[in-house]
Amino acid sequence: MSSSTGIAAGNPDIQSLYLSLMRQEALLKSISDSLPQIGNSLNALRLHEDRHEQLSSAQSKADFIWNCFLQILGVAFVVLFGVFSGLSYISAQAANSQSMDGNQIALLSLCIGSNSVSKIILAHEAKAYVEYRV
Repeated sequence: MSSSTGIAAGNPDIQSLYLSLMRQEALLKSISDSLPQIGNSLNALRLHEDRHEQLSSAQSKADFIWNCFLQILGVAFVVLFGVFSGLSYISAQAANSQSMDGNQIALLSLCIGSNSVSKIILAHEAKAYVEYRV
């Protein structure tokens, strides 16, 4: 053993390698000493994660119920406004038909009832035609 210590003392590369191994051994020892503390920390972390899951699952149930309610409400509004748009379209068609009938009746009454108006219009057109030819 004294010969290996003498070689280590005489060769700087072997000496630096020896010091590096000693540092690594000290590092490994400190890691192994802290492993029980890390294990305790991991157990505490697992307990916190379990508690967090319990709280979040209770919260997620409330969120799920709220989301279901909002989706049902949205579908109800879609149906309601769909029915409303269908009924308003039918009502608009009926109103257009009635207005067209009313306009035709008004035009017919104008043509039949005021024969003097049509005579005046024809007289003005004839006068304009004569003036244009002259």
